[in-house]
Amino acid sequence: MVVTFALAAVMTVGVLGRAVPEEEMWFNMFITTDFCYESSLAAKTQMLASKSTFKECLTNVYSDENFRNEIRLTKLNDNQAKMVKAFCDRSAQVKACVRPLVKGMTPCFTVSGLRTIQNEFDKIIDFFCLNDGANTNSFIKEGGPECLGQKRLEFASCKNNKTSEITRLIGVYGSGPAVPEKERCKLDKQETECDFAAVKGCAKPNLEKLLQQLINSIDLNCEERVLGRTVPEEETWINALITTDFCESGKFQQVQASMSTFKQCLNNVYSDENFRNEIRVAKVDDNQAKMVKAFCGKSTQVKACIRPLVTSMTPCFTASGLRTTQNLFDKLLDFFCLNDGANTNTFINEGGSECLEQKRSDFTTCKNNKTPEITRLIGVYGSGPAIPEKERCKLDKQENECQFAAVKSCGKPNLEKLVQQLLNSIDLKCEE
Repeated sequence: MVVTFALAAVMTVGVLGRAVPEEEMWFNMFITTDFCYESSLAAKTQMLASKSTFKECLTNVYSDENFRNEIRLTKLNDNQAKMVKAFCDRSAQVKACVRPLVKGMTPCFTVSGLRTIQNEFDKIIDFFCLNDGANTNSFIKEGGPECLGQKRLEFASCKNNKTSEITRLIGVYGSGPAVPEKERCKLDKQETECDFAAVKGCAKPNLEKLLQQLINSIDLNCEERVLGRTVPEEETWINALITTDFCESGKFQQVQASMSTFKQCLNNVYSDENFRNEIRVAKVDDNQAKMVKAFCGKSTQVKACIRPLVTSMTPCFTASGLRTTQNLFDKLLDFFCLNDGANTNTFINEGGSECLEQKRSDFTTCKNNKTPEITRLIGVYGSGPAIPEKERCKLDKQENECQFAAVKSCGKPNLEKLVQQLLNSIDLKCEE
């Protein structure tokens, strides 16, 4: 499966220039139907429609005139590296195109299964676009497309080898989507190992090494998958907890060091065996509410993990500012864990994660819009920590309003309502 996804990813970012034989066949292999409801016309129609939407989305991404001019120039100069970079510069938009394609597979997967597929595809695109597409250039240079083309029948055989076990699992669990994530993961791992053995047959050591790195980056650890470690770009969002806007020059290192302590603390909280068993059972039952409740049961310990992280921000805040920051984190956790995590379930069901991911660049812009005023205030008061709490509060409120406008543009009224309730619970009254 991973090898099939790999070629689909390289083709999706466009760098093969629509020169891959039987491109349609490879894309159809990406839409996996192994666990779909059998003979469902509605399901097939949904998947075919999602594929059309996907292709149309890609066409729109690559129809930008500046992009087309850039590609024309690189082709004239026969500069593959520049061409790859141009396509990889649009990888975030390509990921957004993949989302409705994955969503089209709803008849075949649980909600967590769909998240896993999206996450794997995101990781593959990230792998091939790392360092302006260095891995893509190696893949092409080492004959990757040719090797995968030669081994197509073997990949089909690797896929077909799973059929009898899939049939057995569907018999045990009653339907494809009901098959537990751990069982699906084992079959994916088996297929990936079979695919990789086929690639070895091409006798291209550097290509073999590259694909092994790709497989390692995806890390098909079936136990971890059961525990739900499938949040795309989790590291980016966790790092966003640390704000550097007002820090004293040269003193941010202690804040960064505290992040490692924070992550280790979270790992310790979630390593409890009773908790892990609870999550496993919830995963097997595909019971999102139970899973959320289990995590929210740890909210008090999570708050304790956040305290040293906030304390480490001393070079960036006054004492009252640190108290405000801790209080803010506590209120956020309380909001999302109210009534066993009812707001978290609403957030997930209303597409909150997808909306925030789509609007991530907008959130960055909202944050950056404060920079000129922060610079001015530091000039007036002499240092970041010396800036009055009231002035900081105004900037935070401005950023929140900007981010809320971005969420509104996702066109999800129930999500918008939920985020408004969250902002109301925080209650940024700067006069107070």
